[in-house]
Amino acid sequence: MGRQFLRAALATAACCAVGASAPELEATTAPTTQFTVATYNINYGNPNLPLVAATIRRAGADLVCLQETNAASERYLRRALARVYRHAAFRHHARAGGYAFLSKAPLRERKYVPPRHGPFGLWTARTRLAGRDVQVAAVHLCPVVPRRGETLMRTFLRTEAVRAKEIAWLHEHLSAKLPVILLGDFNSPSTLTAGTFLARRGFVDSFASVTPDPDRHVTWHWRYQDVNWRFRIDYIFHPAALKTIRSRILRSEASDHYLLVSTLEWAPPRPTTAPADADD
Repeated sequence: MGRQFLRAALATAACCAVGASAPELEATTAPTTQFTVATYNINYGNPNLPLVAATIRRAGADLVCLQETNAASERYLRRALARVYRHAAFRHHARAGGYAFLSKAPLRERKYVPPRHGPFGLWTARTRLAGRDVQVAAVHLCPVVPRRGETLMRTFLRTEAVRAKEIAWLHEHLSAKLPVILLGDFNSPSTLTAGTFLARRGFVDSFASVTPDPDRHVTWHWRYQDVNWRFRIDYIFHPAALKTIRSRILRSEASDHYLLVSTLEWAPPRPTTAPADADD
């Protein structure tokens, strides 16, 4: 035993003398199941694009969906956020109908569904988040814009009827094969048409799922007819295959909307139970 130990010691010393090293253990990291997504209506009037970019950086999301983009905001945000988001896709429509995806992962299968009932359409893309393919769907439903001589209540009822048709139409164009995350400006309180329509189809209101009394927290503010209007009308909806870990609203004066960001996690796969062996 003594001679064997001496031979092993000499062999080790010889390896060290010629600069050889013992094999290192490779560090192993469990694949993450979490990722973050954000939605932000940046206001097509571009009141403060530097602050928009700063707010997006502060969110630190893997994927951001923007509404109300235009050529000017595209030029600025592409430059300002190029180091953070290598993959960016913009799709402009009308004055306030622009969309953008800012993503750390490639965007594939981008598709724009033109509007049929409201002023804006639907924009979707396929990407990979925490190891799984998903479809992300950018939503901007009909805004509440009063007509001359129309009461605010009448305006709201009229536009809510439009949003009911919009959400049903847009839902028909979502993927039936991939998990779908819908995010954007729904222009409607959570208890009305769009939110209840999606809830009945298994979608989860991310912010509401982790926030007590969620509608006390506003994502939009606007002064109209000497009244400061404030509502939660921006949402991230996800399927039951995902769980919200945390969700928060980032306030800034860059837009009339605030940025909403959620950290989501894939639910663990359900264990499969092997059939019991038959008795002999």
